[in-house]
Amino acid sequence: MDSVTRRKLSAACIILASMLFTHHCADKKSVRYICRPEGFSIEFPSSWRVMEHHKGARIIAIAPQGRELSYIRENINVVVEEIPRRITLNEYVDLQVQVLKRLKGITVLERIDTFIAGERAVRFSYSYSINDFGYRAIVHTMQRHRSFFVITGISQINNYNNFKKIFLASAASFRFE
Repeated sequence: MDSVTRRKLSAACIILASMLFTHHCADKKSVRYICRPEGFSIEFPSSWRVMEHHKGARIIAIAPQGRELSYIRENINVVVEEIPRRITLNEYVDLQVQVLKRLKGITVLERIDTFIAGERAVRFSYSYSINDFGYRAIVHTMQRHRSFFVITGISQINNYNNFKKIFLASAASFRFE
């Protein structure tokens, strides 16, 4: 093979590689958000709008507007709360559930111990209904030292089954950094 042919082949390989790389990036279905100050990362669907420090959440990812009108936009949020006194993960989740149960129209549906990225977590879900409106949420809570990391996926009840897989996948992608 002469030098001209080698250069043409090399150039063709570079072009092909860049096309493949660009195509792969365009097809990416999720993006990883890294929060260095709180020491975690999580993936969200790439089409979702991500905002920091919004409505009490450290990070929130909001689903694109669907075809039907929604009272709330489906979203996944992460809240980080540092507790000054030592409490366990179960005690913290108990407090979360107690506060929810005080609200009219809230029903706690499940509570299970689980793991995310090898870390102990507690998952629970709840629904809220009043008149013709209702939503459902799935909550994953983990602890690192005195900080609690609460990942919540929330949607209208009628859309919950369409979003549950996305909520669970994002929670499963959570990592301490």
